[in-house]
Amino acid sequence: MNDRDPHAKKISESLSKQQREILAKIIFYDKASSKEQVELLENIARKLPESQAFEENSERNEKMKSIIKILRNNWLESENVKGSPCKKENWKPGKPSPYRTRFLKFITELKNELFEHGIITSTTDKVLEQIIKGERLAYIKRDLGKQGKRFNISEKSLDLWYVRIENAILTNNNLKYKFTAILNVQKIFHHYYTVSGYVSMNPLYKKARLMIFKIGEILLKEGVIRANTENELIKLLKYNCTDLYKELKFDELKSYNIQRKNSPIKSLYDAIRNNIDKENLISENKLNMIYNIVDEFAVKLLNHYDS
Repeated sequence: MNDRDPHAKKISESLSKQQREILAKIIFYDKASSKEQVELLENIARKLPESQAFEENSERNEKMKSIIKILRNNWLESENVKGSPCKKENWKPGKPSPYRTRFLKFITELKNELFEHGIITSTTDKVLEQIIKGERLAYIKRDLGKQGKRFNISEKSLDLWYVRIENAILTNNNLKYKFTAILNVQKIFHHYYTVSGYVSMNPLYKKARLMIFKIGEILLKEGVIRANTENELIKLLKYNCTDLYKELKFDELKSYNIQRKNSPIKSLYDAIRNNIDKENLISENKLNMIYNIVDEFAVKLLNHYDS
């Protein structure tokens, strides 16, 4: 089966609005467990040309994974991630970044979504900055614009923004539809990640990055680290936590046994236990929150490679 199927886009465009929404969830989050989603994937499989057909004795899970892979590759190509005019080598400092318009749209969509759910009280940059913290949006817009000082915002900054926005949603007691708000925010971020090339064919890559920054956010609020950065976490944990998502970024289908002796996820557990837990750096409640974050990711890791 070809990973980049010329029929995929045509097929997805022929689907109903409801089917496209289901398809978006599958592409974004690699979810194909529900009956509705599996039926949609099988419907798409039947529309693929015979040269792309599956062998009759193939396992259903393998069929689903293969179709998801085709659809996700098609999504990446449709967003010009590869062969995009937004390549740094095609940009010269002093000229507006090709990402400027995309970034402005991203921020506008983000503010509108958060405002609609009552997470922010207005659609001004200042209100959004109170959640995402860090660099002022005006400076980023300026640097991407006429001054041409910056090509794009970094993946790390986007990851931190997402983690802080998700936390703001989850801790908002007045918000009724938290899952819907998070899902919509994920879509907005995923689109910008995609056009920026901050993606991997392995859906666990981004989840691993966000897990690390979620841990960092707890430690930052507890005053254990000075900033939520990889260097601060590496210094505290005495372990290079970037190993986990660097390995995942280029590993889509090969076996990933988290029980192996040198497994990055096992090393992360050990680092937390030895350098945070035993040192009593944070309360038991906060420590359990960190362990729960890692446990949740470990389950996704096992399900992905053992399904």
